[in-house]
Amino acid sequence: MLFNYNWRYQKTLNTNKIEKKLNIIKNKFKDSSEILKKFISGGFWAFLGKGTLQLVGIVFNTIIARLLSPDDIGEYFIVTSIIAVVGVFFSLGLPRASVRIISRFVAQGDNQKAHGSIIVILGIYFLASILAGLFLLFGGGTWLAEHVFKSEFLGNLSGLMAFWILNHNFQKLFAEIFRGFHKIKMASMLTGSGVINRIMQVIVLIIALILDYEVDLLNLIWLLIISQTAINIWAFSVLIKQLSKDKKPTKFLKFRQLFSITWPFWIRTLSVLSLNQGAFWILGSFHPPDETAVFGFAYKLSLLLFIPRQIINEFIAPIISELYTKKEIQRLEEIIRSISSIISIISIFVYIIIVFWGGEILTLFFGDFYRSGSTLLLVFSTGFFVNTLTGSNGLLLMMTGHQKQYARIFTIIGILSVIFQYIFVPNGGAMATAVIVSSTIVLDALFSMIYTYKQVGIRAWPGKLIIPKSILRKNRE
Repeated sequence: MLFNYNWRYQKTLNTNKIEKKLNIIKNKFKDSSEILKKFISGGFWAFLGKGTLQLVGIVFNTIIARLLSPDDIGEYFIVTSIIAVVGVFFSLGLPRASVRIISRFVAQGDNQKAHGSIIVILGIYFLASILAGLFLLFGGGTWLAEHVFKSEFLGNLSGLMAFWILNHNFQKLFAEIFRGFHKIKMASMLTGSGVINRIMQVIVLIIALILDYEVDLLNLIWLLIISQTAINIWAFSVLIKQLSKDKKPTKFLKFRQLFSITWPFWIRTLSVLSLNQGAFWILGSFHPPDETAVFGFAYKLSLLLFIPRQIINEFIAPIISELYTKKEIQRLEEIIRSISSIISIISIFVYIIIVFWGGEILTLFFGDFYRSGSTLLLVFSTGFFVNTLTGSNGLLLMMTGHQKQYARIFTIIGILSVIFQYIFVPNGGAMATAVIVSSTIVLDALFSMIYTYKQVGIRAWPGKLIIPKSILRKNRE
């Protein structure tokens, strides 16, 4: 009798163990399939969105190079730089931080908290963007125009820039919120200038070019604002529809909690802008607009090397946050290194083309006047090429909870960059600016690579893998 009871108990115990193992295998298979699905779907939409955006962006720049004079182009770069810098200063780091916050709650299966976080973020962001507009409208825009850039035309644009900055900021935030939900299709359409937005602008400009309609800088700015407003209205309606599917949130992030997450992203983004846009500010304040125009087009064309990385970063950010939250470090490293290998191969080919035919490419796209920027193009491209070879270390640090440390690293490098630019640019001009910016990009890449390996334990530089073994192995199970 006792033997029979023990036998039945042991049989039940073995059955439970088998069921647990089967559930573990089932969950692993389900989890791997979901990650793979997000990877493929996100990669497709990121490639389509970002690739199309870059292609249309080149067409857009090619058209305005033929419609506007070099001086107007220089003024255009300065205006967009003011919008970018002031917009980021008043953003408080909310756009990029929202990806980490939302994707973390989504990974935990808590959509209510994600919903509540979005409401708080939107409210704070709206107030901050209003402050940015008021700053430009009531004195800030005029002061920058008169004392920094010494441009009467820019001083007359304060009202337009105030409205533009509100649109610019919200388009960025909507893109990052959708990215946090793994809605890469929507995020890709809104990132940067926005695919649909830029296509609308290009169509209007092509019609103006065909009809030989005279387009000045003021008309161009109005076109950018109107198209961006239309896109934001559409994005907001899609977001409301997305949030209406969830239950009403009962818990909300407090401002102190939110700011403790966002401030490192804020500092890091400001540091990036001090590197990128600060160059336009310093060069534009000491040298004529046509030199800024040559500098601007050389810089924008060098970003072709960065397109593969930008495409990957479009959809990999929430995946990094999700896998790191689940402590799947080895799997995350395999994915990151495989991606770095593919990106590096593409970048090598692009870099070779720029080295040998940079001047011809500038002439083809923007005209003979901009051929003089070939050396600038080569200097920028070298910095981005080295950065690409080291991997997505900055994104890894920010998406794994090390954003504070990364903010410190980049802040120090950014401050040094601005100091050196202020010292050498007045006499050295665009070339001095390009060398300093490129050197800063390389330094950031190397320090971030070392710090990522030491703190996160992940090697982000290229590896031998093309398809992550962990995904294939778990799918075979």
